Amino acid sequence: MNALDVSELLSLIDNGVKDLASSERTIQAINEFQSDPLVLDNRLPDYIADLTRGVLEKSSEEQYAISEIFYNFCKVCTWKKVRRQLNPDIYHLPTVLGLLKEEHNSEKHWKFHYLCLIWLSLLSMSPFKLENGPEVYEVANTFQSSPLFKPVISSIHSELFIRNKELFWEHLAAGDIEITALRMMLKHLAASSLQVQIEFITEEFLNEIVHKVVNEHFDTEEQGIEVIKMLPKLCHLQLGRGNWDSVEELISFFFMHIGRPFTEFRYKLARNLGKIVNSINKYDPNLSLELVESVLNDTVELIDNQASDAIDIDMLHSYLLILAELARFKLLQKEHLQLINDKVIPRTISFQQLRMSSIMGQRIRDATNYICWSIARNVTDIPHDINRSLTFSLLMNSMTDYDHVIRRSSSAALQELIGRHGFRIMNHAIIVKIVELPVSNLSNCFEENLINIINGFGAEPECIGFILDWLLNITILQNYHIPTVKHACKTFSKVYTHKGEYKDIVKKRILDFGIRAKVDAFNGSKFIYLFNTLPVEVQEKEGLTLSVQCFGRLLENKVTATGSAIQEFKILCYLKFVAQYPDYVFDEEAVTYLFQLIRIIQDTDQDFEEIGKLYNTLIAAASAKGDTMFKDASSKSLFWETFYKFVRFNNTLSCSALPNVSPSMFKQCFYQLVPSMDCNSKATLIDTVREDISKVKSMDLLYDILDLLDDYTITERGDVGRIVRTSVARLIQKHLSQFTTDPKMKEKCSNKLLRLIGETQDELKQLSFTILKTMYNTSYDDDLGSFNANILQFYHSNFKGNREFWKGYIMSAGAIHSTDKQITSAIDEFLRYYATLTEEEQLELTNELIRIVPSAKELQDIKANGIKQSILGGTSREITKQTITMVTFWHRIFESGIKIHPQFNFKGVFAKFYNLQLSKQSSSLRLAIIRIFPLLSSSHSLNTKDRVASIEFTNTVLKTLWKMTTAIKTPGALSTLQCTALNSIAVILLEHEKAELAKKLLSNTVGTKPDLNGLEVKELLIA
Repeated sequence: MNALDVSELLSLIDNGVKDLASSERTIQAINEFQSDPLVLDNRLPDYIADLTRGVLEKSSEEQYAISEIFYNFCKVCTWKKVRRQLNPDIYHLPTVLGLLKEEHNSEKHWKFHYLCLIWLSLLSMSPFKLENGPEVYEVANTFQSSPLFKPVISSIHSELFIRNKELFWEHLAAGDIEITALRMMLKHLAASSLQVQIEFITEEFLNEIVHKVVNEHFDTEEQGIEVIKMLPKLCHLQLGRGNWDSVEELISFFFMHIGRPFTEFRYKLARNLGKIVNSINKYDPNLSLELVESVLNDTVELIDNQASDAIDIDMLHSYLLILAELARFKLLQKEHLQLINDKVIPRTISFQQLRMSSIMGQRIRDATNYICWSIARNVTDIPHDINRSLTFSLLMNSMTDYDHVIRRSSSAALQELIGRHGFRIMNHAIIVKIVELPVSNLSNCFEENLINIINGFGAEPECIGFILDWLLNITILQNYHIPTVKHACKTFSKVYTHKGEYKDIVKKRILDFGIRAKVDAFNGSKFIYLFNTLPVEVQEKEGLTLSVQCFGRLLENKVTATGSAIQEFKILCYLKFVAQYPDYVFDEEAVTYLFQLIRIIQDTDQDFEEIGKLYNTLIAAASAKGDTMFKDASSKSLFWETFYKFVRFNNTLSCSALPNVSPSMFKQCFYQLVPSMDCNSKATLIDTVREDISKVKSMDLLYDILDLLDDYTITERGDVGRIVRTSVARLIQKHLSQFTTDPKMKEKCSNKLLRLIGETQDELKQLSFTILKTMYNTSYDDDLGSFNANILQFYHSNFKGNREFWKGYIMSAGAIHSTDKQITSAIDEFLRYYATLTEEEQLELTNELIRIVPSAKELQDIKANGIKQSILGGTSREITKQTITMVTFWHRIFESGIKIHPQFNFKGVFAKFYNLQLSKQSSSLRLAIIRIFPLLSSSHSLNTKDRVASIEFTNTVLKTLWKMTTAIKTPGALSTLQCTALNSIAVILLEHEKAELAKKLLSNTVGTKPDLNGLEVKELLIA
């Protein structure tokens, strides 16, 4: 909000609290300050005074309006701030109590109760004991069922207890004091005078409260937080009296609930336990030291004695948060820091647990960053080795963790650490570079930042070793997040190939990694991926041997289904090995397993694209190497038989790989198998051709591929032919010269793209227009006009008279299922273009647009013989729907008042439309034609000077419509077709100022028993 907005809003609120007539606008204005309530805070005294003045005596409706505004002030500024502004006059107490006692059935009165309760909480803060305290307690207690009211009620109860000791003991004995009231009471007592504390805070009082708290059972996070928040105050009071048994009870309570599954509760538990240990440190430093060491040892034991997947993640999270809080209170000594650095952080900074299909551990890693931040901020002299270890751990975690939130928290801790302690381990220039590294984009972190970091520490082999070890041991070996594993492998490869001085260091680590990775299938697959990411020329023999061993481990744990990223990754690594290992030979068992994997891969799997590329490589190698890739002839035969069977069965990966067979075989299979492929398979095949068009040696095949631009296959998923058309268009765009060298191919390509630029698919029409502009070396400034204006100009300049353009454009301008904006643009730009033509050009264009509409004979022939299929399969547009769209286009331009040349053959158009509806192909088509007849008649009248001919044409239309109405004999209500015909007649009558006759016509046909016998056609004719 700018200053002017704030001023206007404040003025609106200022008037609104005085004049309730505009309460809705006042509430809206108040809520505008939710993100910055400070401006309202400063004006609350005046606002609340004006708003609540005399509220207790006002009418029920006025009270409701006031309480609505009051509630929104509380929501934005908090109820405690608003409470301070109410009138504290104790004489209001009876009235407020009386209003709260009233029975209200209306839902709207709860906000007025809210106002009264907050007022009651202010009045209960009176410095003297209220005589009717028990009554106030009970009245407030009747509203406990509302969660919104509970904090206010607890405030009232706590104030009453402080001023009425007997009331407190009565309800404590009854066990009905809520924990929140107890917490507030302790808070008030801590701020009370010494006399009040001495009188109230007795050993009995404290013991009773401790007993109630430690035996409190809670099932919700909110209840637990209320209990935890009061413990530091209790502990502080007990410490002051030396009640160490009670202190021990309170500490035990913390550890009893350390594994609770409530995240916010664990944060509060850690924060408040830190406060307690800090308080104990002032009275008994040895005991606080024991507590610190107990927490630290429990944490280490939890981590050391169990595998990561078996650790109680909630308990570990609590321990880490406690350690962070202990660091914040400066309770950690150097030996504690050393243990945390050596035993805790290396395990928790990258902690992950695999749970079904999800990865857990984000909170553990975030808590670890919090420990580092707390140490950096509160420890003044961090030992050099710890400082260095923490710095590099945070640096690497801020670059390599897959979770953006964790990278940011690592970066924040890192900046705190190097800002305060970095000068001890690195120079200023490196510190500045590290601080400036962005962490938002994971790919950039790996591909750019890590390389820059390695370059920055190039003179320090120890640092380089730390970075490489982190990539291998943590980011790859201990990681379940597959995309991050891939990033790390590629970065490692880049370091290996581009930093020659590190070659020996990297090589040794790769081999050590392979030895550790080969023990199980998942880590073995990681080594296969890493090793095969290295360029072939730098792959060492020892690495190949380890890769073979890892592959053997992978085969021992065969994948039978996908569904998890890890299973997909294993399939990917299997293919990476068999496609790239130079001496791999397939036997029948290997062939069978390969195609089992290909069968279970889905096109929605995250590794689908990478698997597809490897499969393509494998098929190309099998085709090129021939017998050498197979153990025997039966293995080879099984391989190719299964592959072609998969193609016939529309396996997407196999269809995509088909262009990788020999050119002659590809051409033969192309014409045999493509017609039976589904659209997804065709599209992936075309995409493979696009990647390497040299696989296609036949220009005839490329010429025929253009026919796939006519694929309009419709399934339950909609226009799936679109993905085929888009793939072909992208193929043309990438290899334009292949489609424009031969004039015949260029013409075919241009015509099909010309049609596509006028159709409804935005992405495809934009792509097609881009290609055409390149082909004909033209450009258009999109700011000068709409897309439709540009394509009309392009058509006029380069393809005037080409019917293909209009076949596409009509589909946009006549579209039924499209947005109003798209339809309006198509029609408006057409009319603008039409207006620029000469009369002869207009006549020629309208004649062409009518010729495009299929005739009745064409519809009948298609119905009898079916749509002629392309040699590559695919379905053309459904002819009836296409015809309806074309009729709709004419309906819209007639409706827009288009000027038609007098020589335009209206009678011929009428006859064509009439014959179309006679074919009875579709009721929707018949209705569309009947609706256009009045517009055809009107256009004829407007554009023909011959009055007699105009009337004759109109009467012909009327007779035809009347015939349609009366030809069908219905015993009950009229059919939709008859009603539409009658409406069309009425429109024509209204056009010729025969409103009474139109009214009579429609009134005689309303109801379940319409009467058409009272009218004759001659009454309808225009004289």
